[in-house]
Amino acid sequence: MPARSITRLFADLFDWAIVYAVALIFSIRSILAFIEAITHPTSVNITTAFIDAIVTGSFIIIIFIVYFLVLPVNWNGQTIGKKFFKIHVVRKDGKPVDFQTMFVREVFGRLLVGILSLGASIIAESFVMLVSDRHQTFHDTLASTQVVDVE
Repeated sequence: MPARSITRLFADLFDWAIVYAVALIFSIRSILAFIEAITHPTSVNITTAFIDAIVTGSFIIIIFIVYFLVLPVNWNGQTIGKKFFKIHVVRKDGKPVDFQTMFVREVFGRLLVGILSLGASIIAESFVMLVSDRHQTFHDTLASTQVVDVE
């Protein structure tokens, strides 16, 4: 049975809150280095801020990959938010998702489209999810997945 739209929405908000909180924790050192480089612009401070930004950005990318790609593949199509709200992602044929499916779904279907549309796709997808009978989004259609209630 397809998961209710409101359940999907709250699960997504839950997931993004977790990811942003972890990303913020990893970003604190980089933010402080940036402030130091702005207030005291020495070559050492600017270099430190630059290196910290690269390292922090790399860690945040790894966090996103692990949370939205690796975790669902190894945790029955669920993230922490989906587990909390008792829903999970499956392929259209009912089989569990694999890394390739989640990569297409999250990277091409969500991230790339979100960047190219300057975030407008998030609003459009939410609307489509709310009014469609299967509660599907573009990234579900693209990756041939569906979000269903855990039985």
